[in-house]
Parts: sequence; structure tokens; C-alpha cells
Amino acid sequence: MKKTFKILNIITIILSLISIVLNFTVLKKEDKKEEVKFDITNYYSKYVRAKNIKIYKKEESKFIEIGKTGENLVLTLDGYEDKYFKIKDNDYYVYYEDVSKVKFYKENINDYYKNYIPFNENVVLDKAKLYNDNGLVYEINETLSLPIIIKEIDKYYVTYKDKLYYVNKSDVKETVYNLNTNEEKATKVAVLNYHFFYDKSKGEVCNEVICLEKTKFVEQLDYLKNNNYFTLKLSDLEMFIDGKINIPKNSVVITIDDGAMGVASIAKTLLEEYEFNGTLFLISAWFNKDDFISDYLQMHSHGHDLHNQGVCKEGAQGGAIQCLPRNVLLEDLNYSKNLLNGTTYFAYPFYEYNNYSISVLKEAGFTMAFVGGNQKAQVGTYKYTVPRYVMWYNDTIEDFINYLK
Repeated sequence: MKKTFKILNIITIILSLISIVLNFTVLKKEDKKEEVKFDITNYYSKYVRAKNIKIYKKEESKFIEIGKTGENLVLTLDGYEDKYFKIKDNDYYVYYEDVSKVKFYKENINDYYKNYIPFNENVVLDKAKLYNDNGLVYEINETLSLPIIIKEIDKYYVTYKDKLYYVNKSDVKETVYNLNTNEEKATKVAVLNYHFFYDKSKGEVCNEVICLEKTKFVEQLDYLKNNNYFTLKLSDLEMFIDGKINIPKNSVVITIDDGAMGVASIAKTLLEEYEFNGTLFLISAWFNKDDFISDYLQMHSHGHDLHNQGVCKEGAQGGAIQCLPRNVLLEDLNYSKNLLNGTTYFAYPFYEYNNYSISVLKEAGFTMAFVGGNQKAQVGTYKYTVPRYVMWYNDTIEDFINYLK
């Protein structure tokens, strides 16, 4: 009996030891489980690629599906919460498993539209589809009212979360009045026309009446800078004339003809220094376009080899575009156009044109052409005879201000 009791005790002790070992092993495994935690940083990247994925909005600590992205989009991220990445500059999130890292990406931040004045109109969208030049960006399942920045024939460019998108007019429920700005907008704009520049301090001289001494040009640019002028590109001017955009009251267009004396060494350098936009109407047969390449000097057509006097009977100087055979003109214009990145803007040599000239320009695909005339351009100006103020050697700063005002 005692033997049996001892055996039972031994068995009990052994079972207890086994139980303790098993429990200890389980606890160890659980401890290990707790040690292996999910690390969201392994999935996070500043840039991620999104392909037609869901986007979420956070409401009372919950992430609610609000729409989706376009087919092929690179998103810039700005932190994360739980397993959701926050999209920079807006209130939306994407789920970490729905995106993939992008190691090398150059973010293209284009805020040039901020030079324009918004219309006091908004588009109302029940289901907002927002696009950029690469296609659909967001499809948002809620009603949005967005300010109009640019009016195109079939679309509106609008701002949303401080970025520019476009919406198709067919998707717009209605447009409504909305006070987006009190800023005074321009009703007319002066287009200035320069030719030659010279630096008297270096002993340079120029006897042409269309020459401008460097210090005078600096004085003019200082006036524009000190009075916060917006220097338009020709694409801005065209949209303004077409009524597609509003521009600030203090706006101006700087154009230069030919490409001769001082344009590369003085005008281009000063425009870069002041960070002002300018346009060079280049005679491409006479001057090398590579001499004028700049972020601040756009090049457009003055004809390839049409700047020759006495070719036609019409006009004071007989500019060739008034009478040469259509095929000859088209060959010249198309060569110039293709050389200058497909420009659609033209300045008539010697400011001379006729109805024939205009018809040839239209056939060659030009949409806007410039003359003299000393008048301002405005909404509705005929785009094939846009007037300019010719700048003379003896213009004073008061004359310059009068052109602007």
C-alpha cells in the first residue's frame, strides 16, 4: 500500500513538472509573439505609386472609404496613422498594402497658376473627377464646390487642396457665384516691343532709334519689380485675350524682335536676374537660337528668312510676308515653327501685314501675331494684329510708365 502511494506521488510530481515545463514553453512562445510587432516604417516611403486604389478620409478615428485614385499616379506622402499613409497637402489616406514604394522620383511642383486671379465662380460636382495632364488623379464620392482658375472650351481648371486640376464640363452639376477674391484684375495690358540693347559703360554705341541703353532698361525693370508687375508669357496673353483667365491689374508683356545686338548679353541676362518672363521673336536664319536659351526668354517666330526689305510693293518697307507665293511662305513659316518647338506665335517683320499674310499664318497653324500700333491688348483683341508699344532710344521713365498706365 505504501509502495502504491509512493508510486502515485512520484507520478503526480512528474505530471506537475511536465505541466510546469509545458506552461513555461507556451509563455515563452507568447512572449516571442509579443516581441514580433508590425512595423509600418518598413512600408513607408516619401513617394509611392498608386494604381486605381481606394482613398480614405478619417472620421472619428475611423478610416472611411471616400473614393479612388487614377490608374497610374505617384503620390507624395506626409506621415502615417495606424496602417494608413497620409497624402501630402490633403486630408486623404491610402492603405499601406495598396501602394508600392518609389525610390527615385522628382516631384514636379507647378504653382504658376497662382499668378492668375480666380474667377468669382465655383463649379459644383456631385461626384468629383479631378484630372491633371497625365489623366485621372482622384475620383471623390462627395459634393465639392471648387474655384475656377481657367476656363477652357470643354473643361474648367480648378484648385483643390492648393493644387490645380481640371474637371470636364460634362461632369459639372452647375456653376455658382462665389467670392474667391477681391483683387483688382486687368482689363487691358501693355505689350512692350524692344529691339537692340547696348552698354555705354563698355564703350558700346548704337545709332538706331530702336536701341535702348542698358541703364534705361534696368530703370524700367526696377519699376516693374518695385510695383509687383506680373510679366506674362505669350500663352498667358492669349488666354487673357480669349477671356480664359483673369490677370493682376499690374501686368505687362515684354517682347524683343530679331535677336541682334545685346539681346543675349544684356536682355537675356537681366531678365534672368529679375526673374521676368520675356519673348524673343527670332529671325532664325540670321541668329543661332542656342545663344538665347533661358527659362525666362521664350522664343517665337519672326519668320525664318522673311526679314528682307523691298520684296513686296505693299508697306513702307515691303515685307515679304505680304506677297511671296503661298508655298514659299508656308515653307519658311513651317521651318521656323518647327525649329522653335512648334510655336504658334508670330511677329510681322517691319510690322507689315495684309489679309493675305493673315490667311497664310492661319494655314501654317499660327494662332496669334503681333504688330506695332501703341495700344493695349484687351479681352477680344483680334489675335492676328495684337498691338505693341515700340520702345525708342529717347523714351524716358515717365514715357515708360505712361505706356503701362
